Amino acid sequence: MKKIGLACSLVYLVAQSGLAKAEDDILNILEGAQPAQQSATSTYKTPLRSLISNLNGEQQIFFQFIDQADFEKALFQWPEAFKNSEFEKSDDGIGLYSLLLYKNKLEVSAIETLFTVKKPKALAAHLVKEWQQVAPESSTAWGVAQLPNWQEDWTGVFGEAIEIRVRGRELYGFDQVDLLKSLLVKSKPGSAERAMIQWQLVLALSEKDTGESAKVLAHLMKQENNPISKDLMTLSAARFLYKKGFMDAAIKYYEKIPKSSDYWFESQEEIGWAFMRKGDPNKTLAESMTLTQSYFLPLAGPETQFLKALAQLKVCDYSNVMKTLQVFQTEFKPRAKVLMSVAEGEISKAVQSTLEELKKGKMKQQSLKGEARNIPRLVSRDRVLLQLVQTQKSLEAESQIAGGLYSRSLAGGSAKVGFEGFFETLKNKIEQRAHSAKSASVNRIKLLSQNEVDEIGLILKKMHIVEAEVIQQVSLAERVIKDSKNSAAISKVSDRKLTSNQIQFPISKTAANELWFDELDNYSVDVKNGCQAVKR
Repeated sequence: MKKIGLACSLVYLVAQSGLAKAEDDILNILEGAQPAQQSATSTYKTPLRSLISNLNGEQQIFFQFIDQADFEKALFQWPEAFKNSEFEKSDDGIGLYSLLLYKNKLEVSAIETLFTVKKPKALAAHLVKEWQQVAPESSTAWGVAQLPNWQEDWTGVFGEAIEIRVRGRELYGFDQVDLLKSLLVKSKPGSAERAMIQWQLVLALSEKDTGESAKVLAHLMKQENNPISKDLMTLSAARFLYKKGFMDAAIKYYEKIPKSSDYWFESQEEIGWAFMRKGDPNKTLAESMTLTQSYFLPLAGPETQFLKALAQLKVCDYSNVMKTLQVFQTEFKPRAKVLMSVAEGEISKAVQSTLEELKKGKMKQQSLKGEARNIPRLVSRDRVLLQLVQTQKSLEAESQIAGGLYSRSLAGGSAKVGFEGFFETLKNKIEQRAHSAKSASVNRIKLLSQNEVDEIGLILKKMHIVEAEVIQQVSLAERVIKDSKNSAAISKVSDRKLTSNQIQFPISKTAANELWFDELDNYSVDVKNGCQAVKR
């Protein structure tokens, strides 16, 4: 009985170790049969076995799970099969481990881990093929994984389409125009990735060659599969015309941007500057009437107040210049204080709610609502911030998956000491990466806050210059008042006449101070004899 039990145990051991096959050569020899000739082309179910020669028992078990496509158990087996081995530290080892992470829905973590491989070209062909199958160009992970400093060797592994998708998210300066052109050649015509590269080229060329940049922009605006905002491209076209001195043409482009756009406030401000350059400060004042409404100032920015004050100075409307200076102090001093606290690291409720809103995708300025006064005005359209938040979102989801894997590993994995520690470390690493991603998102908001604080400080200095100019002009006016005619300045602010395609909303006496959004940008200003001294 003991011999029979021992023989059964040996048979079971052989079967469980993965050494038994349908036609086992050893058994054939023992039974007197000729061993089957192994074909040179025969392989196991997974060619990944060829990554390692002379598999030990734990590694046999690991590849059995791979054969069965049970990737969770394969991950549970990983530390027993490879922990602290030379293979684990090798490029192929990193590639195989990363593949397991990807198969277990830890996709962003997997790709970021894979890109720590030192020599991508040296990766085993079978491993590269597996990666190409599981992580195609359409994988969402390529859109959020942080992969700085792309090596050209990775292009040979994953192809040009993925290279363009990853590198198209980077920000390039005017000194990298040649790189952008080379990426443009690699990109697929009509693809969203090519459009992103074209847009990067527009921005880079705009600092160096406005004419060529405008040509690239004109071509980009005709593309159908274009992820760049139409309003942003229209605004850019207007700026090119403005820069070249074509004020009337620039104004026509600015006016194409609708009130519903996140770029509408900027377009109105820049129309005001265009009128100023044309020597028509009255129209500049008309444009600024909308921008300087109290509840729009956080979205319109501090420069609108400077524009208004300068236009008032141009027509010698000194009393209103002083009012504008006072409004600037009243509105932007507390805003600068709030933004400074954010820049110094305060994670307010407004910051938290903004990050949560961005996790849903690109947001509109209107969705900021009451929080607009407590966060930098550019958060709704900052592409870098959106990218960081989407990475944060993905890694937070993976952190939960890693937590579930850790819990199941306690029951479903090996019972050897230290096994739980491996998966606890994996869980902690992904949690730490998710925390780092959140910190990067917060740091971006901090940077945007600091930039706006700096902008407010710069405009404040300009407002001081306007104030000094008012004092000087008033002083000079007093000297010549004796020789001036007694003619008063007449200033009139009114609504433009309604055309046949405009709607007029009836407003009751009790609601006389209400302002409808449809009424905005319908002001006109007429200042006569504004710069004549007045005898009193």
